[in-house]
Amino acid sequence: MNNYYLHGLRSILIVLRGKRVGIVGLGNIGLEVAERLEAFGCNILYNSRTEKPFFSYPFYSDICELAANSDALVICCALTAETHHMIKKVLFALGRDGVIVNIGRGHAEL
Repeated sequence: MNNYYLHGLRSILIVLRGKRVGIVGLGNIGLEVAERLEAFGCNILYNSRTEKPFFSYPFYSDICELAANSDALVICCALTAETHHMIKKVLFALGRDGVIVNIGRGHAEL
């Protein structure tokens, strides 16, 4: 590994460590994202269609409440009529320093 790569990796670790990351859609992909972020020292919160009592992550039934309690939000759900314009709903709650990462299927409309 070269020094540039290691410096970038160290920077990512510093930025992520201790951050509260909300995951929207804790299905197979969302769970994989959560496990990887947890390895970086992130605190995981989640929203899903149903609460998953076998996970220790805090569940938020309201997506805006999840966003208000997160430093970053990772969208891991498909674009459906129910999730359409979701990002528009959470922008204010997430705050100006919040980060949204959309890895879900479909385009993100504001």
